Amino acid sequence: MNTVKLEKQMRIVPLICVVMMLLFRQFTKGDENPVWTIVTIVLGILALISFFFKMYLEKKNGHFVAKRYYLFYFFIIILLNSSLK
Repeated sequence: MNTVKLEKQMRIVPLICVVMMLLFRQFTKGDENPVWTIVTIVLGILALISFFFKMYLEKKNGHFVAKRYYLFYFFIIILLNSSLK
């Protein structure tokens, strides 16, 4: 299995999840439906899991740089916090 190719493909998954979370937030402003909250939480968890898996693949391939991930961690935490309010 080519892990470098898989690592490149995994880059898009967190971005898609975060964009979907932002879109759901715009469409459901003021709606107190628990289904949208559950969908947002699932998308956030999927984004984090795929992000950590990408980090694992980078460590395995030997080109992991921790500095580039701090901004993404901050963005995901703020997004999850604001979507649960």
